[in-house]
Amino acid sequence: MGSSSENSDPVKFMESRKDKINFYLKEYFDQIYSEVRDREMEQIVDLLRKYTLRGGKRVRPILISAGYHMFGGNSEEIYRAATSIEISQSFFLIHDDIMDRSDLRRGFKSFHREVEDLIGDVKDREHIAESLAIVAGDLAVDYSFDTILRSGLEERRKIMAMKELVDIIKVTGYGEGLDVYAGTG
Repeated sequence: MGSSSENSDPVKFMESRKDKINFYLKEYFDQIYSEVRDREMEQIVDLLRKYTLRGGKRVRPILISAGYHMFGGNSEEIYRAATSIEISQSFFLIHDDIMDRSDLRRGFKSFHREVEDLIGDVKDREHIAESLAIVAGDLAVDYSFDTILRSGLEERRKIMAMKELVDIIKVTGYGEGLDVYAGTG
């Protein structure tokens, strides 16, 4: 899991785990990117990869891996599986920015605004960009489950992780829906 001095220093602990999560995120996206067959979708998947990798403290997957190790888990494969929560976060943020009509996310252009730049001057540019961003968000949901399936964890743990991810996505979806409804009053 790491050296005892690393584990006793919270900053070093977080940094080393963040590095592992980023490594496995990059590895996963490299693998997925190599499987895409359409040039247009390669661009969207590459943008999703950059979007997911460019920011965040990685607290969620770090806590997942720490909890796993605290309760006796000893496989490095947990880091592959834990990336699922980070990829699902990309899904939520992409869709949230469309719903909120946000132009920025974490100091960068929001995903749908980046897609506008990617597609250039086309008819109905904003709608096309938002539609492609929704598709990218949908792919991110798929990828979040796929990372668990490809993680190398034993089947029982994969099923447990996917059930938990289902609950997280469902509850967060309900919250997003309530947020939209709150804007109607």
